[in-house]
Amino acid sequence: RDPLVNTTMLSGDIGTLDTYTDNVYQVVTGSGTNNTAVLDGFTVAFGYADGSTPHHSGAGLYIYPGNPTLRNITFKDNHAAYGGGVFNRDSTASFWGIIFDSNTADYGGGVYNNTSNIEIENATFVNNTAGVQGGAIANISSIPTLVHLTIKGNSALHITNGFGGGIYNKGSNPKISNTILWGNTAAASRGGDQIYNDSTSATKIDHSVVEGGFEGINIITDSPALGSFLVSQGGRMQVIPIAHRSSARDAADADKCAHIDQRGLNRPQGAGCDIGAYEFQDVIYVVPGGGDSGFCQSWGVACDLQYALKEAFHQTKQQIWVKAGTYKPFAGPDRAATFLIGRGEQIYGGFAGTETSLGQRNYQRYVTTLS
Repeated sequence: RDPLVNTTMLSGDIGTLDTYTDNVYQVVTGSGTNNTAVLDGFTVAFGYADGSTPHHSGAGLYIYPGNPTLRNITFKDNHAAYGGGVFNRDSTASFWGIIFDSNTADYGGGVYNNTSNIEIENATFVNNTAGVQGGAIANISSIPTLVHLTIKGNSALHITNGFGGGIYNKGSNPKISNTILWGNTAAASRGGDQIYNDSTSATKIDHSVVEGGFEGINIITDSPALGSFLVSQGGRMQVIPIAHRSSARDAADADKCAHIDQRGLNRPQGAGCDIGAYEFQDVIYVVPGGGDSGFCQSWGVACDLQYALKEAFHQTKQQIWVKAGTYKPFAGPDRAATFLIGRGEQIYGGFAGTETSLGQRNYQRYVTTLS
């Protein structure tokens, strides 16, 4: 299966199409569950929780109480007073490989946690908005564990109480590792663009990239060189890639390194795991008659050259290694077909198909022809 290509949507848009105020309050309810309840491979969209309690919370997913397992889910364009994407109360739910995209709420645009010690791993929060606090995440009396997240472009809008453009904490002690917080904004003066702690909160954060810095262990303030929110490169989720020059590369805590990234690519690809939800892939492998899907991460699972060029489109200094043989831009009679290069990728021919380093190739012996 491929949840990105074969989108399966749970939609709250039951009334007039594209008129959200007549949509269902909560698209999915996970109350009364334990971790054997699994939701995996869906887009959850267009919930509109503007009713009275409890129909003002968790437009995408409402949990009170409950502990379901969520994997490979995109929460998109949901709106609530509390928790536009997800509302957790008295929950220890597990979230893996999740996208929170363009959800809105007064509190907790992406996620609102109340007395909930949830776990989120390999997740992307992008363009979520809180009218008041917690653009991406709002934590109230909670101790969430957040590992390998990329949190970018989220906002807390209230001019005097807009705290925590990325994460807002009240009476909470989140544990954050291997996470990027960059480009988030809070409207209030000293509102904590990336992370805000009230006087009763203490964030424990390590091995993370935080714009403007934050007290913690191995906090990096140099740019992570984030790309745009793009359709996945070979994987099953839309992602925010990092560039070759990113400060997040090889900088994660090895003890907390997830074995794959949000797309499903094996970690690490370099000397160490990368911080954030995305693992940079140094080399894409190409052979004649190669595949047109996947990561092309070894000679054994190499891909077609045109597919490799497409996958490397947004990467800076990503290398493409091409095995000896003849490659044509198109199988048919299209005379305008071409191999389009020069967008940052580096393409090398002359491989036998067994090499493990660039210096081992012999391009005179193993002729690679673009025909």
